Amino acid sequence: MLLGEHSVLNGGNSIVCAIDKRIFVQVIPNITNKKIIIDSNLGFYESSLDELKEDKRFEFVIEVFKFFKDEISDGIEIKIKSEFLSSVGFGSSAAVTVASFNALFYFVNGFLPDHFFTYKNSLNIVRRIQRWASGADIIASIHGGINAYRQPHNDLLKNKAIIKPSIVKYENTLPLTAVYCGYKKSTDEVIKEVIIEDYLNDQEYLIDGIFKEIEECTVDGCKALTNNDLIKLGSIMNDQHNVMDSLGLNTFELQEIHEILSSDHNIFGAKISGSGLGDCIVGLGRAEEWEKELTNQSIIYEKYPIFDLNVDKSGVMQS
Repeated sequence: MLLGEHSVLNGGNSIVCAIDKRIFVQVIPNITNKKIIIDSNLGFYESSLDELKEDKRFEFVIEVFKFFKDEISDGIEIKIKSEFLSSVGFGSSAAVTVASFNALFYFVNGFLPDHFFTYKNSLNIVRRIQRWASGADIIASIHGGINAYRQPHNDLLKNKAIIKPSIVKYENTLPLTAVYCGYKKSTDEVIKEVIIEDYLNDQEYLIDGIFKEIEECTVDGCKALTNNDLIKLGSIMNDQHNVMDSLGLNTFELQEIHEILSSDHNIFGAKISGSGLGDCIVGLGRAEEWEKELTNQSIIYEKYPIFDLNVDKSGVMQS
């Protein structure tokens, strides 16, 4: 996510983009037994269709399968290949949910579902596991590219029925640098520990203060994208980083990465990407000078893996 973290949970705007790292899902019939088999980078899973075993590694795929369970009578094998690790926060939960949903829908019906059907059902599936899912990563996975996204029925305390979201797609191509701090905390944990706690203690401060500032960053970011103004967009990313820092979502490692990226003249701006308290800092631009510097600092380089990323405009597709 480029802008809008957390305020998007309460009906605010966000800017989200799809990156050039993909998840591939293939569904293969297995008429020899009534089992579901999942074979992926994370390992191997096998269970009878009638009594599905729970497995934290594959919880999103299993939830997707439950959606189609009544339409599948014979055994199936689901093969999953990912170009990135699930431990690095690149929206893997949303990506594997959307990919699995489309693959199983095609397996059952012989054609792909429309985007809103995928969005609505994928968001409901993710929310069974992650209560506070905004749907932004799902939109990125479905549509690809850069999208301004808003779900008016998102509510911090209790989400209403999902309706068609507001989506504005931008044709910009952005060079991005993501730096992983070495650990991540689940979105639900962060929201419960920080956002909900602040809401209960001082609703006015959170909604009319912090969320309003983040919303202003997002609206200004949309204008910068329209004008293809990378200098302005980078400055806005720095502004939202500071807001997230004031909310208590920063850590020593994240701030260290942000400061080093900010000192690189090739980076227009940088911020916490995602819910915070871990995961990545995303920078707008290519951290070439930093990478040169880190060549002589191998300990730090190993501590903070760097990912050069590009925007992938294609979204979900059948290969």
